[in-house]
Amino acid sequence: LDAPPGWRARSLGRDRVELIWEEVPGASRYEATRDGSVVAGVEAGPRRFARVDSGLTAGRAYAYQVAAIDSAGRRGERSRVLAVEPREGPVIVDVLRAAPRQLEVRFDQPMAAETAQAHRWRLIPEAARPREGLLDQGARRLILFLDRALPDTGTVRLEATGVRSAHGGLVGLRGPRTASLPLAPVDPAARLVEAVLEDPATIRLRFDGPVRALAEAGAVVDGRLVVDRIEAGEDDRTVRLVLPGGTRLPARGRAWEVEVWGLRDGLGRPLRVRTLVRVEVDRLEEVRAYPNPFDPAAGELTLAGLPRESEVRVFTVAGELVWTGREEDGDGGLSWTGLNPSGGRVSAGIYLVHVEHEDRVRRLKIAVVPR
Repeated sequence: LDAPPGWRARSLGRDRVELIWEEVPGASRYEATRDGSVVAGVEAGPRRFARVDSGLTAGRAYAYQVAAIDSAGRRGERSRVLAVEPREGPVIVDVLRAAPRQLEVRFDQPMAAETAQAHRWRLIPEAARPREGLLDQGARRLILFLDRALPDTGTVRLEATGVRSAHGGLVGLRGPRTASLPLAPVDPAARLVEAVLEDPATIRLRFDGPVRALAEAGAVVDGRLVVDRIEAGEDDRTVRLVLPGGTRLPARGRAWEVEVWGLRDGLGRPLRVRTLVRVEVDRLEEVRAYPNPFDPAAGELTLAGLPRESEVRVFTVAGELVWTGREEDGDGGLSWTGLNPSGGRVSAGIYLVHVEHEDRVRRLKIAVVPR
């Protein structure tokens, strides 16, 4: 006989485990074992079997198997071993109205992927129907998308059916499987109003409403530089992104892209921020050119480290002026396409870059090397 199909074992609470399997053709009975000892002997009959093993110890791992036995007493192939730890069932901690057509459901423990299935949820009375769900990365927060906007007055109850934790515990065993939600107009989520570089290693974000960073909050700059930590600012509308020790954001001639996650507004709603931060230069110090050597056919040359109102001129080694530029937007740089005043590409060779700002002058050489 084959091993019983549909074999599952899941926690039903701190002292119980549910065992589920399906019939095997030719079987007259089944034996389920826990840690090698028989805990259930079941006569053949229904197409699907479910038994509860109780009196267990919470947090201890138990190994379960099941096998079919024919009328001659011959045992078939055993199922794979399933290790289960009895645990407390999950509880719905809170339900929030995240948007006119969105609800946020929070749990006290990570949930199974099936939690996001819309058919497992309903509103009483049926002011709207869930049409899609999305679990966050930690699986403790579910966003339910509704088919229409909820009214702004009254109260609804959100009911869960067959919703389980990642360990198999069922919502409703330890607490109610419904949660009440008073309806009120949705205030707009906090919006980012300013993103500035406070110093070379700190980015300050300011919002139009209260915000806070969760323990799992994080941020990256240009998709690769991971922010070391996120701190509260001088008030509840400000947060600071602190770069890793020794890291500085230079003026590079274009803005830095910043992405932040794990923020909450004053109503506890999630915020995910993507913005640009410009790095301004106050004083002309080091001017950088990249790429150098430079191929005009492959892209632009960037001159970085320029204070606002810097004047830039590019000459041939013979002193012929081929390009002029002025930094005016405060991003710390300018771009040159490699074209001369006539609109043609400059020839290969060495060029001299002359930069002026107030009483300071910087010079550097660049190489134009067409491929």
